[in-house]
Amino acid sequence: MSNSIAVAFERTNTLPRKIDGMVKDVNEEFQNVDIFHIQKAIRKGSLGFYGKTFGEISTQEICIWVIKYLEEHPELESMADRVERLNKIK
Repeated sequence: MSNSIAVAFERTNTLPRKIDGMVKDVNEEFQNVDIFHIQKAIRKGSLGFYGKTFGEISTQEICIWVIKYLEEHPELESMADRVERLNKIK
């Protein structure tokens, strides 16, 4: 995932931040999502599939990309995981 985030910084022409911390936070937030799908979400997000990226990439932005990816692929997330994630947002 570190490489995916590093490439996202490059694609969006933003300065890299502490990638290790971002990886840790994203992994904790999406524990039950396969890393392959998280990397696909980061790729799609950094290519603008989920809207233009303004400013610097943050953990929050990456989490939004993963959430949007999961909304496109609901079969990747169990109902219990989805409910738990949505309850965190409230």
